Amino acid sequence: MLRTKKLVIAVCAALLVTACITVQPVKAAISSTLSIFRVENVKGINVTLEDIQQIQQKLSSGQGDISLDKIGSIKMQGGDNRYASQEEVKNLPDIDVALPSALGSVIPSINIVGPRSVDFTLNVKNVNQIMKSYGATKLLPENIDGKTFKVSFTSQVTMNYRINDKLINITQTKSPEITVPEDVNVDEIYNAIVDMPIIPQDLQSQLKSIKDWRNSLYIPVVESKMTQVDINGAKGYMTKDFANSEGAHKSAVIWYGKGVIYVVSGEIENGEILNIARSMR
Repeated sequence: MLRTKKLVIAVCAALLVTACITVQPVKAAISSTLSIFRVENVKGINVTLEDIQQIQQKLSSGQGDISLDKIGSIKMQGGDNRYASQEEVKNLPDIDVALPSALGSVIPSINIVGPRSVDFTLNVKNVNQIMKSYGATKLLPENIDGKTFKVSFTSQVTMNYRINDKLINITQTKSPEITVPEDVNVDEIYNAIVDMPIIPQDLQSQLKSIKDWRNSLYIPVVESKMTQVDINGAKGYMTKDFANSEGAHKSAVIWYGKGVIYVVSGEIENGEILNIARSMR
C-alpha cells in the first residue's frame, strides 16, 4: 500500500489517461450491457513547464494521506514477460510486428510482455473526497460506484539494439481497449476530471475544447521539447536532441499507424531516429 501524496498524482493521472484514451465504439452490436472503446489516433496537447510547476504546487497543498485500498480495487491478469526471437515475434497472434530495415544487419534482444488486462472498481465516495480536497466542485457521478472497468492490452514487443555502444529501443503495441458498463456516462467522467482546479486554466481550456477525445490519445507536448513529424504518412511526435552528462544525444519518436502505437528511442540524433522509424515495415 502506498500512503503518500504522490499517490494523488497517480490517481489523477490514471483518471485523466482513462478519460483521454476512452474512444468511440468499434462494434455496434457487441452486447446490450457493455460498450468497448479503442484508441484510433495520437495527437499532441501543449503543456508548458509553468503548467507542470503549477500542478505540482497545487498537489502539494492537499491534506492527509491516501491509501490505495480506500480508492478502490485493482485486479491485474496476464502480462507474462519473456525473451523471444525475431521469428517468434513475427508470428504473434494479436499484433503484426514491424521490423526496421535500417537496422537489418543487427540482431536485437527482444522482450515480449504478453496480453494483459486491468480491472478497476472505484470507491467513488472516497475519490470524490480526494477531488474535493483539491477544490473540485464537479465530481465523479455516483452511479459508477462499485462498477468495474476493464482495460485490455495486447502483447507489447520491445526490441533492443546496440550499435557502437549506443542503445536503440523500439517498442510497439496495439492501442488499449476499455470496456465500460453501458449506463456509465463517460462524458460526465471526462468533464469532472478536466474541471479539476489543479489543472491550469490554459490546459483546462484545451482539454475542454477537444472534440475527438473519444478516439484520440493525447500526448503532452512540453513547450519546444517536442516537434510534430511525418512517419510514412502518419503523424508522430519527436523529442528534440538533448544531451546527458557525457554529452550523448538522446531522441525519441512516437506515432500511431495501422492500429499500432510505436515508440523509437535511443542515444542517437533526431535524423537517425527518423530514418529508423521510417524504415519500419
